Amino acid sequence: MKNNRILIFHFTALVLFVIYFAAAGYSGILTYRSIIRRIVRYQFWESWVNPRGLNDQLSDYVLYNIPNRDTLIRNIYSYLMLAQDKKESRNFTVIKDDAGYLHQGDFYQLPNSAIRYFSLRVRALSNTFKNNSYHKGAFLALAGGNKLNAGSTPIYTGYPVNYMADVNLDSLLINLFQYGVETFDLRNVFKNSTMNYEEIYYKTDRGWSPMAALEAAGAIAARVKQKFGVSMDPPGEPAGFFRDANNYQKYQYYNAYQGAYSRTVGRPFGGDEDFIIPLPLFKTSFTVYDTPYSSMPIREGDFSDVLIDSDYLNANSRNLDPVSIFLYDENGQYSYRRIVNNSNPKGPNILFIGGMDFVPTAIYLSLMCRELTFISVESPVYNRLIDDLIAEPDSDCTIFGIEPDGINDSLFPFFKGSAY
Repeated sequence: MKNNRILIFHFTALVLFVIYFAAAGYSGILTYRSIIRRIVRYQFWESWVNPRGLNDQLSDYVLYNIPNRDTLIRNIYSYLMLAQDKKESRNFTVIKDDAGYLHQGDFYQLPNSAIRYFSLRVRALSNTFKNNSYHKGAFLALAGGNKLNAGSTPIYTGYPVNYMADVNLDSLLINLFQYGVETFDLRNVFKNSTMNYEEIYYKTDRGWSPMAALEAAGAIAARVKQKFGVSMDPPGEPAGFFRDANNYQKYQYYNAYQGAYSRTVGRPFGGDEDFIIPLPLFKTSFTVYDTPYSSMPIREGDFSDVLIDSDYLNANSRNLDPVSIFLYDENGQYSYRRIVNNSNPKGPNILFIGGMDFVPTAIYLSLMCRELTFISVESPVYNRLIDDLIAEPDSDCTIFGIEPDGINDSLFPFFKGSAY
């Protein structure tokens, strides 16, 4: 059996070398004309100034302009991992469990020393709304979900999966509880969900699926009503109408999604997965603005046309990005969105501050609101106005989303000087 595996490995390696040289020859043909043009345009006097100038230019061009160079290298490496029956890739950067799910690996698993300071900054943010006359004082710190569950996720013994992200998040929640900040842990929502593990989490990425985002939005709405008395149920409809999955049509795109972990290690090792997205069966009407003070909307229409990029979804098989699907922008700017729900004029006004993992959840939550303003903490274009942005909207509740592996300065770039 062992000899057979060795033979398979060597045969696979031989095939990959043939593929590599064939691809290199193909790439050389494609770049031949461009190289000749560079030689023709090269001025002879430049060789006196920099004798290696032409050589360096051509070397850089060949090295960095081979078509699909990075993908080719990743896929060759990925096939080699499969040939060796590996369950890890890139020196344990990514771990694959028994079910084929990819997880973040990490040898450096120490507590985050910035947890206390970060907790104080979240408290400062909470106090900003409690002391602001424009707001109702309702503030909810939202802990994001993590598909790596200690004790239940089938990981091979000895593999260094990153449990520390959850440990740090637990420490943060304890601190916030001591500071009197209201919190809500989505990990418990997903743990008690009627959906199974495969429906909640991506196999090839770190986040949770659109179906799980819809359930998370419903759980957030229930929590906000329970703690602050802010109802997100539409008049004349049964309680939980927007949260009921039966009021949504599920669309399934087969083998259409390759998550960040799979893109890192290569498709042969990481694989693809189906992408399932729920769309409302009921009538909707939205208006979306991309700047705080703009009176000109960037889009108007129903949920599927305004908050979902259907063209991108249908045209980008295997290269989907959930953020681009839900909060798309031609210039790649997702820092600010004010979403007005014309179909729910009596709903609450919600301010949602969070990272990109929370985008799908915020989009589904907007169905339950009169207005939802989303501010990304990862790429605040209006950095000088960030404090103003979180203070201006007349919100019924402010939600601050915290990702398990994102407790750092880049996640929360403000209130650094006023935490104490």
